[in-house]
Amino acid sequence: MQPIANERRDDIVYKQLLDNIKTGVWKSGDKLPAENELSRELKVSRVTIRAALQRLRSIGLVESKHGKGTFVCPNEDLFDYSGFSDTLNLTAKEYKEIIQLREAIEKRAVQNIVENGLTGDTEAFFSAYQGMEEAAANFDYKELTKYDMMFHMAVILASDNSHFVQIMRIFQEEYYRVLLETNKLLMRDYPNMEKVKRHFDECLVNHKSLLDALFGNKGDAMEEQEKFLLRNKERIEYFFQKHQMEQDLMKDR
Repeated sequence: MQPIANERRDDIVYKQLLDNIKTGVWKSGDKLPAENELSRELKVSRVTIRAALQRLRSIGLVESKHGKGTFVCPNEDLFDYSGFSDTLNLTAKEYKEIIQLREAIEKRAVQNIVENGLTGDTEAFFSAYQGMEEAAANFDYKELTKYDMMFHMAVILASDNSHFVQIMRIFQEEYYRVLLETNKLLMRDYPNMEKVKRHFDECLVNHKSLLDALFGNKGDAMEEQEKFLLRNKERIEYFFQKHQMEQDLMKDR
């Protein structure tokens, strides 16, 4: 890192610290140098360092541990949904925007994998799919959503795009809640368990087809991703139709 010029110090410090994370100088789980050490190295005040660190915390890239220091958030955090709310609390517009974000990122992530190959912990794909199978066997859409989310996080991490990971850290909970709300539709024909099983089985088949294509076992990954997004779009349209019907019923009461 280089000493900082007088102008725009906060922005320049932030960008240098961010670049160290993006380029792997500080890796997942690493402890950052102490504030006074960064202050001496960059020749800026500790106030400037704190402001830059706060910006990194606000986008979920670092976390402060009392008495221990500041650490790069480990990627394993992207697989922890234990503290997330099951309540949607999103407007229809916000719901659609998260869906559009998901489609844009996952489509490009799959393309990156096709062009450059898989990176990182590929075992996460298989752990996620196995968890989905077990949840589907119990018709547990909430548990299935956790592993469904893990599957899609594995896709994003395997694409080796740090910006995608950064975006997911910011919108992770909204992403999860939208996925949970969509997966509720797997139970839409309850108590007809034959139809419910069909919905869960279809969900598993869709993920298995994409999984096989990503690992080169069979099929074209980009083609399977397009099919995946199309099927997901149909479920989302159903969700909004159902939501509108519920709203209309409430108005009539």
